[in-house]
Amino acid sequence: MIKVIWSRRSLNELDEILEYWLKRNKSYSYQNKILRESDNAINLIRIYPNIGIKTDHRNVSMRLILVDSI
Repeated sequence: MIKVIWSRRSLNELDEILEYWLKRNKSYSYQNKILRESDNAINLIRIYPNIGIKTDHRNVSMRLILVDSI
């Protein structure tokens, strides 16, 4: 199985996003949705490793996790 590794920048951005939604909604419900969708995206990457957008770095791809209208 392919190992998915988050960059430090991606983890920091995820933390900032989760903190934003907690402050905005005063609830963990949207945070939980983001984390579920992140897990779904990671599982897809494991099954289909070429699904992401290639970057300039060898063996590194990006993947959009969630687009949602509020």
